[in-house]
Amino acid sequence: MATRPQSDSPLHEVSPLSSRRCLCYVLLIGLALRISHLAISADNPLLYMPVLDEGYYVELGRRIAAGNWLGEDGLFFMDPLYGYFLGGLFFLFGDNLTTVRLVQIGLDSLNILVIYGIGARVHSKRAGVLAALLYALYPVAFFYSLLILKTTLAVTLLLASVLLLLVALDSSRRRDWLFLGLLLGLMSYLRANLVLMLPLSVVFILFYPKMPWRKSIFHCTIVLAGFAIMLVPGVLRNYAATGEFALMNSQGGRLFYASNNLSNLTGRYNVPSFSRAEPVTSEKDFHAEAERRLGRYLTQKEVSRYWAGETSRFLSGNPGAIPVLIYNKVKATIGCCEIPTNHSYEVAARFSPLLAWPFPFFSVVLALGVPGVIIGIRQSRKAVALLVPIATTLTTMLIFYTSSRLRMPAVPFLIIGTGICLSILWDWVRMGRWGRAGVAVAASVGIFSASVSIPCPPKSGGEEFLLAKAYHHIGELEKARDEARKGAESFPRQARFQVLLGMVVAAEDLPEKAIEHNLKALELDPRNVD
Repeated sequence: MATRPQSDSPLHEVSPLSSRRCLCYVLLIGLALRISHLAISADNPLLYMPVLDEGYYVELGRRIAAGNWLGEDGLFFMDPLYGYFLGGLFFLFGDNLTTVRLVQIGLDSLNILVIYGIGARVHSKRAGVLAALLYALYPVAFFYSLLILKTTLAVTLLLASVLLLLVALDSSRRRDWLFLGLLLGLMSYLRANLVLMLPLSVVFILFYPKMPWRKSIFHCTIVLAGFAIMLVPGVLRNYAATGEFALMNSQGGRLFYASNNLSNLTGRYNVPSFSRAEPVTSEKDFHAEAERRLGRYLTQKEVSRYWAGETSRFLSGNPGAIPVLIYNKVKATIGCCEIPTNHSYEVAARFSPLLAWPFPFFSVVLALGVPGVIIGIRQSRKAVALLVPIATTLTTMLIFYTSSRLRMPAVPFLIIGTGICLSILWDWVRMGRWGRAGVAVAASVGIFSASVSIPCPPKSGGEEFLLAKAYHHIGELEKARDEARKGAESFPRQARFQVLLGMVVAAEDLPEKAIEHNLKALELDPRNVD
């Protein structure tokens, strides 16, 4: 397999000190931008009211910090590692979300260095520096570093796993393969879908061309052993808490059904009519509905298995729904819109101009990253490692649902592809290879055009409601009223805005007006729980 001459890359001709100095500047830029985003976002009320998944993890972290090492009584219905991460920070530094955000800013700045390391190993130092700079400037990364969600930590562990895989390929040391298996096992506690990294990594190792079959199988065995060792604490914890053996969390069936059912073919997450939106109450509602349908008591594992079975029965009985779901999920995945689930990127940009700058955004990263990964693979088989996390992310969204935070873990690897693409284009232009450069540019333009042409999904009102509720939570009643009124005007058939308006006037000691708003809410939705 031919490789690109090292002399084609000017960065290889400079001293290691110069390349390190360049990387230091990139790191400082990324760190400064993330800290600036934190300071500028101080007026965002959503930072002071953990919502949905955030609320669950904050409460879990507090219980763990208080000494409840099991976290909760039953199986974890959400992936537990982030709760233990928060618990450790709360225990060491106190119950302070600003500290969590500063630690996540530190992790995301570390991601810049790891991206450089991967880019340099799979292609060149120049590609690594370009990728590091693009990630340092990538505004969606700023956005997630402030959320009390596992997205930033997931990106860090994914990058670390790919870098460790590449290090193990070069060193062939047994301990590196063992550490890789342990890390892959640890990641399964952060997001259950990351268990896909294990088989994809094993396939990559087995078919890596520079390694004999016998050695590949031996290395895979060590990785599998490390993964199995890391699963033992989780199994023992679940047995201690419930008396039954379980590997993963119990929400898989619920998420699978909520994303793939007759009333939801959008490819996005949307709870059915019998469930409320908040994760803890949604889990309870799904549990109660499963028991009502079957007429008997069910454990958490049985509930998850029931909803997974219901989804499978729906898909097998309605095969025409499968291409519709796949089409909608792929379209949303490659589209330029950052689809919200817990927090809205668009709302956050109202408080931080840093989120509104035009470059680089996802369509650019996708348009340059896909050709870059392909070109990188043609020049070095090591670049195939970039496909492992990308395939893991894409498979997750095709099985479950599309959203900005599920897509984000693939972005750093597309950015590495972007660094490769820009580096190669520079070489081709400098060497007069206009045909190759033209093909790559045409492919990028086509991908970019397809991405930006996909419209954002219609708003559901959730973003407006959460913002108004956050203002109410911090006592900014006038702003809460304004946002709730805007929501009521934009979504006149949703009762929750009337309920919130009632809460606002009740806080102002105006019970008569509160009654009016609640009566209006009852007219709109007589079954409204609130």
